[in-house]
Amino acid sequence: MKRYRCYFAYITVFALVLAFALTGCGGTPSSETASAPGISETKYSDMVLSETDSTITIQDAEGEKVLNKSPQRVVCLYNSLLDLWYLNGGKAIARVSGDTELPPEAAGLPEAGSMSSIGLEQVVALEPDLVLLTATLDGQREIAKGLKENNISYLLCDLREDPFGSFGRYSYLFSKINQQDKIFQEKIEPVIQSCLDLTEKTKAIKEQPSVAVLYSTPKYVKVETNLSQTGQMVHMLGANNILAPEEAPSDGSVRVDLSFEVLLARNPDYIFVVTMGDEEKCKAAFEQTLLSNPAWSELDAVKENRMFYLPKEYSLNKPNQRYFEAFSYLVDLLYPEFQT
Repeated sequence: MKRYRCYFAYITVFALVLAFALTGCGGTPSSETASAPGISETKYSDMVLSETDSTITIQDAEGEKVLNKSPQRVVCLYNSLLDLWYLNGGKAIARVSGDTELPPEAAGLPEAGSMSSIGLEQVVALEPDLVLLTATLDGQREIAKGLKENNISYLLCDLREDPFGSFGRYSYLFSKINQQDKIFQEKIEPVIQSCLDLTEKTKAIKEQPSVAVLYSTPKYVKVETNLSQTGQMVHMLGANNILAPEEAPSDGSVRVDLSFEVLLARNPDYIFVVTMGDEEKCKAAFEQTLLSNPAWSELDAVKENRMFYLPKEYSLNKPNQRYFEAFSYLVDLLYPEFQT
């Protein structure tokens, strides 16, 4: 793991110098980040349709919107968005409850309710000039309708579809809204490029392992597709999810019911477990559902001690600026002999 951290430190410290020099160096992200057009212009420019000195026309989960730049009274109703907002130069006046994925600077903000239980009146009373919401919760979509009726600007963001890409897209968008392009160029682009460089190297490995990504809660265990956050990272690294893309639900669901028979038949080289909720209760449910079956011990991943409970900060919560750490953690498990 140390070699990846050193590599990441190298690119972070020298990214700006390389950007000015417009030169490439083996193992660094300079080739795309420093050249023109850069990552932002080639991958995320469709998020911003046009802009003036004071306004920006953007594309969110609903469609086209015109927003004022550098809003001063932002209310964020999803802490994953709040982390990205602060990371890209924003500030807020209120948030939802919870301390997961919460930037330290926002810990003392007033709470406008919980993520899944927020009243429109509470939000309107704060007199926001911008509200950040998630498109993945029906309740927040309803709040968006009320905000529209009250002529309050809002962004409806979908971080679930293409999790890694969403980190880049919404970082780019937030930096534009906050007029902090330099933050994106100096802090976010190097992270994105380092991840892309790493995945290109691991994808070139000839023998790729098979992986079952299991999602465990205190009540059930499911299998994650390549559309989930962890499933996507495993796929980007080149490993093979035992759940083939054509077996994923057509509605875009990131998880499906677990079939123990299919798990046995496909016999993965690795089993990764993502836990949701109390970790000990999740492990107890996992053991009751799977480990109690005598056939469990016949799996290659079990016999070779290649079953791992993944850290929540890399597998369940949005890694955001720590994405390279998350990828590197998986690389250490999947490719123990890998050298940069």
